[in-house]
Amino acid sequence: GRYAYDRQAVLAQWNLARLAETLLPLINPENPEAALPLAQEVIEEAPEVYAREWQARMAAKLGFERSEAGDEGLITGFLTLLATARADFTRSFVALSVAAQDDEAALDGCLNGTPERADWLAAWRKRLAAEAGGAGAAAARMAAVNPIYIARNHLVEAALEAAHSGDLAPTHQLLDALGQPFTRRDGFEALEHPAPAGFGPYTTFCGT
Repeated sequence: GRYAYDRQAVLAQWNLARLAETLLPLINPENPEAALPLAQEVIEEAPEVYAREWQARMAAKLGFERSEAGDEGLITGFLTLLATARADFTRSFVALSVAAQDDEAALDGCLNGTPERADWLAAWRKRLAAEAGGAGAAAARMAAVNPIYIARNHLVEAALEAAHSGDLAPTHQLLDALGQPFTRRDGFEALEHPAPAGFGPYTTFCGT
C-alpha cells in the first residue's frame, strides 16, 4: 500500500511537495505562485537524492565502507532473498553481520535454506574482500549500523497494555533496549524476535 517499503521514495517526494506548498509564501511573499517553479525544480531532484542515500546506507548495512558501482545488485539481491524466505528484516541483517565472521548458522535460519543464498553469499564475500580490513573490519562496521532491538509493534502494544494496568516495567525495558540498540544483553532475548503467530491482523497509522 501507500506506506509499503518500496513506496518510500515516492511518498518522500509527495511529502516534500506538500511541505513546499506551505513554504511558497515564504519563498516569494509578493507572489507565492511565482515560487512554484523554484520549488518544483527542487522536488524533482528528490528521487535521485533518495536513491543515492538509500544505496549508501544499505551498502553500510552490508559492510561496505562506501558504496560502489554494482553494489545495488548486491543490495537488491539480499532484499530479494529476504522476501523469498519471508525473513525478518532486522534479524537477518544482524545474522549477516555474524556471517561476515564465517558463522552462517543464524543467517541460514533466517533464510530458511533459500537456494539462491549460496551464489549471493559468494558475491558478497568477494566484495567484502576488497574492503579495507577485510571481513573483520566489515563485521565491526555492520554491528554499528544493524540494530538488534527495534520498536516492534507487538512489543509496543504489550508495553502499552501493561502500562494501562499500572506496570511500567515492559516500557522501561523497551526504552532501555532502544537506547542501546546495537548491544545484545542478557534478559532481553524476547525483544529480538518478530511478532508471535497469534499477533494480528494489526492496524497501525502514519502517526503511530
